[in-house]
Amino acid sequence: MQIVLAFFQTNDASYQKKIEGICRYARTRKWHVEPVPPTNRPERIKTLLDFWQPVGCIVEGGSATELTRKMFGPCPVVYIHHRPLKSDGNASVVQMDNRACVEIAVEELCDGKPNHLAFIPHFRTDIHWNEKRAKAFTDILTAKGISHSVFEPDAAGLSKMDFIRALRTFLANLPKPSGILASNDEIASAVAIACAMEGLRVPRDISIIGIDDVEMTCCNVTPELSSVRPNFSQGGYLAAELLDRAIRHPERPGWHVEYKPEGVTRRGSTRVFTRKDPCVDAALRLIQDKACSGLTARDALAGFGCSRRLADERFRQVTGKSALEAILEIRLANAEKLLSNPRQDPDSIANLCGYATTNSFRKFFTQQTGQTPLAWRKKHLGR
Repeated sequence: MQIVLAFFQTNDASYQKKIEGICRYARTRKWHVEPVPPTNRPERIKTLLDFWQPVGCIVEGGSATELTRKMFGPCPVVYIHHRPLKSDGNASVVQMDNRACVEIAVEELCDGKPNHLAFIPHFRTDIHWNEKRAKAFTDILTAKGISHSVFEPDAAGLSKMDFIRALRTFLANLPKPSGILASNDEIASAVAIACAMEGLRVPRDISIIGIDDVEMTCCNVTPELSSVRPNFSQGGYLAAELLDRAIRHPERPGWHVEYKPEGVTRRGSTRVFTRKDPCVDAALRLIQDKACSGLTARDALAGFGCSRRLADERFRQVTGKSALEAILEIRLANAEKLLSNPRQDPDSIANLCGYATTNSFRKFFTQQTGQTPLAWRKKHLGR
C-alpha cells in the first residue's frame, strides 16, 4: 500500500473539504491518505517519514508556515495555501485564486448599487494573502472607475478590540451606502460588530461580504454574513494531482496552480430581506424536494396567487436568485455528485437530474460548467 502523509490542522473549518479532494484523487492511484498534525520539528518529521515510508507529502502552509521542503529530504512534497516566501522556487504549490475571489465579491457588492466600496484587511499583519486581496481589490476597482478605499489603521499589530474601535470610526465616515469586502469571514464578523456598535444598518447603510464561507462564523451575527465560497475540495484534488506529477517526474521543477471559488453564499448582509414570505418558503421546499424530478419554475411559483413575473420578483427579493436559477443550482450539484461516483451509470444521470433526454442534460451541464459531463468526470476522477 502506498501512503501519502497530509500535514493538516484538523480543527480548520475547511479541513474536511480539502481532505475529501485529496482522497478523491488518491483513489485513482490507490493511495492511502494518512492525516497527521503539522509540526515544524525536524526530528518529528523524520520519525513520521521513517515510520510511514510515504510516497509523498501534502503540507497545508496555513497551519505550518515553517515547514520547509528541505525537512522532507528526497520525499516529494506539495504545499497547499503555503506562504510563498517559505517555499523555494522548485516547490509545487496550490493556492486559492485570490483575484477571482475578490472579483465575485465585488460583483455581489455592486449589485446593491453602493456609493463606495472599501476593503478591510486582517488585523494580523503576518497573513500572506492579506496583501494579495487588497491589491486585487484596488486594481479591479481602479480599472472599473469605482470609488473605493482600503482600511489602514494607524498602528500595525492591533488587538481585535483596538481593531474594532478603529473600524467604527472608519465605517462612520464612509459615504452611505457603502459595500465592504472583508479579507475573510472573521474580519467580516468584526465589521458587522463595529456596525452594530456604531448604529449602522446592515445592509442598508453598509453591506458586507467575507471570504471562506465558514458557516459557524457567518451565521453567528445578525444579519448573517454573505461570503465567497472557495472550492476547497478542488484545491485538495489539485494538490494530490501535483503530488502525483512530482512522484512521476522528480527531476522537474515545481508547479504552481490556483483554483477558483465556487461562488457566493448570499445571506442577509448583502441583501435586504424585507419580510418573511411564506410563499417563497413553500417554493424553496418544493424546489429542494422536486428540482431533480422535472420541476419547472412555473410549477414552483404556482402557489403565489399572482402573476408569474410578480411571483419571480418576490422569490428573487428574498433569495437573491430566480426560481429557475434555484432549480438549476440543485440540479447541477446533484449532477456533480452523481458524476463523482465512478459506479454511477452515466446514462442514468440525466433522468436523476430532471432531464428527459441525455442530450438536454449534456447541453445544460456544458452551459453551466464549460465541460461535457464525460469530460468533467474524467478530470475529477482522473480517468
